Amino acid sequence: MEKIKSIFHNLNITKSTPLVISVSGGLDSMVLLHYLYNNNYKPIIVHFNHHTRKSNLQDEDLIVNYAKKNKIRIKNIIIK
Repeated sequence: MEKIKSIFHNLNITKSTPLVISVSGGLDSMVLLHYLYNNNYKPIIVHFNHHTRKSNLQDEDLIVNYAKKNKIRIKNIIIK
């Protein structure tokens, strides 16, 4: 997580900077989202549901519920 802090510092990203992140529901994007939220950054979630796998709806539910629970702005885009 020190690497993230270093990157943010180099890019002049502060905790008040809105950060739009694409969240797939996979481990890496959920860890990043969880890190940002728990460290008081201001994430804005964008999720694309391409309907290419049966598990896409589970991913979408996970992300939408996480956003609602933590009052994080989300734009859920459904592509059919």
